[in-house]
Amino acid sequence: MATACASSKKRKHQAVSLELKLNIIAELQKGKSQRLVSDILHVSRSTKRCIIRQVHFPELDTACHIWFLQQRSKGAPISGPLLQEKSLQLFPKIYPQSDLGEFCASSGWLQKFCHRHGIRSATLQGEALSADISAVDPYRKELLSVIEKGGYTRDHIFNADETGLWWKLMPSKSLVSGGEINFKNFKQSKDRVTLLACANASGSCKIPLAFIHKSARPRCFKNTNMECLPVSYFVQKKSWMDAKVFQLWFQLKFLPFVKQFCKKVSIDYKALLLLDNAPAHPSVEKLNSEDGRVVAMFLPANTTSIIQPMDQGILEAMKRRYKKCLLRHLILEEHTLELSIPEILKLVTIRDAVYWAAQSWDDATRESLSAGWNKLLPLSDCSLEAVDSTSSPNNELGEFTDMFLEMGSSEIDENWQRPQEWLDEDDDPGYQLLDDEEIISEVLATNTDVEEDTTHPRPCVTPAQACEALETVLEWLESQGDTQIEHLLLVKKWRNRAAENE
Repeated sequence: MATACASSKKRKHQAVSLELKLNIIAELQKGKSQRLVSDILHVSRSTKRCIIRQVHFPELDTACHIWFLQQRSKGAPISGPLLQEKSLQLFPKIYPQSDLGEFCASSGWLQKFCHRHGIRSATLQGEALSADISAVDPYRKELLSVIEKGGYTRDHIFNADETGLWWKLMPSKSLVSGGEINFKNFKQSKDRVTLLACANASGSCKIPLAFIHKSARPRCFKNTNMECLPVSYFVQKKSWMDAKVFQLWFQLKFLPFVKQFCKKVSIDYKALLLLDNAPAHPSVEKLNSEDGRVVAMFLPANTTSIIQPMDQGILEAMKRRYKKCLLRHLILEEHTLELSIPEILKLVTIRDAVYWAAQSWDDATRESLSAGWNKLLPLSDCSLEAVDSTSSPNNELGEFTDMFLEMGSSEIDENWQRPQEWLDEDDDPGYQLLDDEEIISEVLATNTDVEEDTTHPRPCVTPAQACEALETVLEWLESQGDTQIEHLLLVKKWRNRAAENE
């Protein structure tokens, strides 16, 4: 009898956290088998199957979601019937061999679609989003009310925004070397990545820069632990920001870093994340932490250039610092290696881009980050301007002009491209707006890992080599007059660690 009762006893349900669900998805996206993921994360296969439930017509589901986000980002009102009608238009284009009767866009399909993507009925029935400056004051009042109710300080309020970076883009009209007469022989690089920058209103907390590239492991990172890079490295087949990548960044990078920051400065763990309504951003419901301590709030449509903090010169200044790193490297290598600019440019890898981007973000000052919030949350005693540079714009352009001239360009040449024109070419929002045909091509494309890096993989550094190199660095630092003690101790610490591993 006791045995029968024990066998009939129901097994206790075990809740699975959102963080674990995202970890499972992240591991599967790396190409690991479902069996291996189950073993690594210690979850049963039945639990994992519930998390990664298959959707009927997954390509259609993705296409409809992309279309919906793009329409909302433009301020267009989307009703349930309109979304159903759009799905019926896309279905035969995505599945031309299928019978039209296989899919009817029923109310059940609409309900499940909205549930999967965190779309509220209020969003579906809403009016067109505000698209002018008249939306700013009402939003600011709403934001101040949320801040007061939540007890947020400027340390608790964050803004994140993405931008595209053409990491090897050169002046397309200028001569790249004085010895080269025929510019047609120089192939302009079209490589791009997406960067996501995030900081709080006080400027006291900078989240590590997110770096989105199309390759999971370029050859230059063959022996590199990707978790040890100075950026948060994410993979997307076209290097764009999308909702999946943003969700992973939010759960795996943003939440832990904010929690650590709050503990470090001894403030309550909570945060308010302000975002524009770009199609790459998930719904607010998906960007709230499970404990409710971290919540997201969208800016009104078409107001980002007016009030979004990161758009007040912060991202632009970061990209300009990156371009200085690129040009300085080309000039230095040209003198050292005696190679032409195109030849040196071919040797620049995504690894260089990672470190230059990280340095450019790290150089953003607390004052400039805080000043970016002046138009949204002005301080009564704040006299800062939202310009992230110690020099005037004219002086900065003059610096770029000097670099161009040092590379062999000439102002009297008809191919000369002025620095401002070159800088303006790098205007990229970091996400892609697609028409119907492009959406279909996107969802039907195979996810191939494109490898652009043509350089040889870096050899693995042995502990003995590391120890010898760090000893040289230590001797050099000791010979400098301005070396700080913490730098000496840090190098010595790593030298000792390398020696222990020999």
